Amino acid sequence: MASILAIWLQKTNNSWSILIFSSSLTKKITYTVKENSKKYIIQKYDIDAGSEQYQALEKRYTNLPQNLNISIINNDPQFAIKSPMYDGHLLANIEKHAQNQYITLVLRLIAKYQPYMHSMTANIPNYQHIFGSQNNISTKLANKKYLGFIHGDLNPTNIIVEEKKCYLIDWDASGMGFIWFDILSLLTSPQISISLIERIKRFMFIFPEFNKQETNQIFKMFLKFKITQMGHFGSIDPEFHKLHKKYQHLFRLLNA
Repeated sequence: MASILAIWLQKTNNSWSILIFSSSLTKKITYTVKENSKKYIIQKYDIDAGSEQYQALEKRYTNLPQNLNISIINNDPQFAIKSPMYDGHLLANIEKHAQNQYITLVLRLIAKYQPYMHSMTANIPNYQHIFGSQNNISTKLANKKYLGFIHGDLNPTNIIVEEKKCYLIDWDASGMGFIWFDILSLLTSPQISISLIERIKRFMFIFPEFNKQETNQIFKMFLKFKITQMGHFGSIDPEFHKLHKKYQHLFRLLNA
């Protein structure tokens, strides 16, 4: 989530830049720039060079798959990255009837990235923090066969779709982790409009070893985690209060 900070245009010959928004949660500013007829997204972080956080982000982005075409801007005093600007719309903003086909595309896309080996662990909560430690579900989800390269923040505001393509943006949390984290992050999001039955069916299609009762329980525990997380984020950025309420609504529907 991010709020509009300002919009301004700076033009020099064949180039221009527009400041789009800033995030009070991540403390980064996003620009759209045009350089020699090509458009890019520049993200600058309020992080000083040489800090531990800078070094962690540098290592995370240096080791991303090359086909993402994301590069670190080395001549900036703060951490900054440059990535392609994709045409299209955020998945969260497209019409409800069109979301279903794009969700299928996203799930196929993240499956392609899962075999990639990254040098860092994804910046996500420990599975025991979400599911506890003394139960059968937690034990099954901890199986190493579920480990792979994940995005780490796979929500509809980080997914751009156009025609029959989709792209993922904001890889700040990416790394090695449990693949079900990405899938649950997407399928439990209140920013997609498919039914709860369809969400559960999709999870069970990907993970057929979990029956319907187990999948229901997995969704309930993950939604509880997201409700707590959005409550915390809301104390930093009020925009997350809306998501907090929507996650609560989904949880009530699942328990109805």
